[in-house]
Amino acid sequence: MSGRQRAGRRPSGPRAWDEVAPSETSRIGPALPPSRTAGEDETGDAAARTLVRRVVENLDGEYGAKRNRLNGKPLDTLVGIILSQQNSSASSHACFSELKRRFPTWEDALAADVGDIEDAIRRGGLARIKAERIKAILRNLLDRHGSLELAGLAELPTDDAVAELVRLPGVGPKTARCVLLFALGADVFPMDVHIFRIAERLGIIAPKTPDERAHRVVGALIPDGRRYSAHVNMVEHGRTTCRPTAPKCDTCCLLEYCVFGQYRLDDLVDVTHDPRS
Repeated sequence: MSGRQRAGRRPSGPRAWDEVAPSETSRIGPALPPSRTAGEDETGDAAARTLVRRVVENLDGEYGAKRNRLNGKPLDTLVGIILSQQNSSASSHACFSELKRRFPTWEDALAADVGDIEDAIRRGGLARIKAERIKAILRNLLDRHGSLELAGLAELPTDDAVAELVRLPGVGPKTARCVLLFALGADVFPMDVHIFRIAERLGIIAPKTPDERAHRVVGALIPDGRRYSAHVNMVEHGRTTCRPTAPKCDTCCLLEYCVFGQYRLDDLVDVTHDPRS
């Protein structure tokens, strides 16, 4: 089924509010009808799971189903994620390459001055903050484990692995799950700002849901084995279509399930309609 709809027309077929009630408000756009939010009980119900499954299917249809190319190097992945923050993909990859050129091992980086690490990653922005964080993480690992290794994560249950990672300086629920997903292929679902925005607009979570709760609610609703593709495609969808301002609701592949988008398009039609025509 195609999720693509035209501007100003309510989609035919099941409406999102018939299956899963939307959140009461949205960060951007008109207020939504007051009701219970999907996935409110953390385990989700059948309607919420149906909604999320259809969202994942539509995104796969729009952007293609993605396959994980895990690298098996959780510490490399963690540092790469730090370098990617507020940075382009090309720039963060260049920063990582330069960092590894100057410091071939993480032991070399730990022994270096923070200023030298900062100089190696300067082109990526926020270099001092990132350099201090990288150094603090390496020091924390050595102090607690006696080595600069995260290989043992693969042997831990997922929740324990997340808990171990968030003990590191500056590592939160999203970063921890990104490391597990991209490095080790764990079937987890990291949520960035784009995914939070989409989930709120679809009514899957309420606005301002705490990070850890949101990760548990949404992650539990996504079908097993589909979380990598769902993550990558939702990030892409948030960047290109479900943008924070001027979202492209009229061409969105999720409009059929999105009360936010349907109300927004109705409001645009009401504003632009000339009753004399």
